[in-house]
Amino acid sequence: MQSFYGTSIFSEENITGKIDFTNCKKILERAYNGANGKKIAVEYNGREYMLKFSPSGAMKPIELSYTNSCISEHIASSIFNMVGIKVQETLLGNFDRHNGNWSFLFDDFTKEASLAPIYDCGSCLLPQADERIKEQALINEDVMNARIYQFPSSTIKLDGRKINYSDFLMSAEESECNAAVQRMVPKINLEQIKGFIDEVPYITELQKNFYMRYITARFEQILKSAYDMVMSEKQELSETSEPNMTM
Repeated sequence: MQSFYGTSIFSEENITGKIDFTNCKKILERAYNGANGKKIAVEYNGREYMLKFSPSGAMKPIELSYTNSCISEHIASSIFNMVGIKVQETLLGNFDRHNGNWSFLFDDFTKEASLAPIYDCGSCLLPQADERIKEQALINEDVMNARIYQFPSSTIKLDGRKINYSDFLMSAEESECNAAVQRMVPKINLEQIKGFIDEVPYITELQKNFYMRYITARFEQILKSAYDMVMSEKQELSETSEPNMTM
């Protein structure tokens, strides 16, 4: 099963017009709810897809009829696939990657299991930020920095507290995390990501500018900073471990 906002139908079939799902066959046994929208399975053109509905913004302190979680789902999942990284939450600011948002694919023939492609990314990219918040973040560095360094935080907890992305990566205390930073950061092509966002249908220029700036800021101020620090420490360790050659 694929997602209209995941392995996107827009990119697969180059569809730029609106799609009417009204008469699509519903697959009743495949549906679930979540904090950022109800999901149902439908059949479209002979293939199964997961269709996601944004939750209402009526009871939230924002000026949105519906949250942007479906847009977040499409952009975030597409960027994951574009970069070729199974899971990467720091770049996109996901605050909801809990244990229910992981799964495995099991091959009955080979009896092998593998991590499923990324899904349920509706909590990335500040889905409840309305136009007022986006405008403020674009013109006020303090507003943007608050959404980079202070929140959102990871749903993963360390010593009973949710992990702050910047603090955790800059601490460089976990060797496996440091190794992942070294593998991952060189794969991220910001110009490619910006080009993709610029072609996303149905969103405003304000949204596009905000997503581009937000992702760029999180990359440069968190991931790239952590990468540079890890590489610098690695270089220093290499230099100190080299034997001194004397004549």
